[in-house]
Amino acid sequence: GSIARADIHFSIPFPKNPSSRIYSPSLGGGLIYDIGVYNLHTAFTLFGENYRDLSICGRVGPTGVDIGSGIAFSYDGGPLVCTTTADVAGPHELLICGDRGSLLAKSFNGAQELILTKEDSSHQTIPCPFQCNGFEYEIGEFIDIVRSGRRESVLLPWSRSRLVCEVMEEAVHKICRSTPK
Repeated sequence: GSIARADIHFSIPFPKNPSSRIYSPSLGGGLIYDIGVYNLHTAFTLFGENYRDLSICGRVGPTGVDIGSGIAFSYDGGPLVCTTTADVAGPHELLICGDRGSLLAKSFNGAQELILTKEDSSHQTIPCPFQCNGFEYEIGEFIDIVRSGRRESVLLPWSRSRLVCEVMEEAVHKICRSTPK
């Protein structure tokens, strides 16, 4: 079937230490740069880089860095929503919904199983265990790049990394500059 919606959530209740890398402006703190990057790479890997529209909202913490964000991309097939939040023990999952069911990956950047919910509401668990610890895929891609003499990854080209950086910069600027102090 066709995909109507995807939600990517990555929440971690970080300790509220103003001098930590998460909350300190001098250390480049903020959640978009720290964990939001995974949501954006996941979104562009699954749905492409040619989104139609982008909406951004978020919260700024006491030290002036972003501590929560919502980034919504509109694609021709429907919206894709990415969220990151620092101050709650919230979800860490990817949910893709379509007209014939949904697919859930809990702890999406380390999921070892997928839960498929079919249109009749039945569930199927699809195992996808790591060969080792999950990093073997990155290592394998790097080995392939070196052996082939390529200068960049086919799976994660530089252009995607640049786009992710541009979206992160736009989000941080909008959230941190538009919030009243």
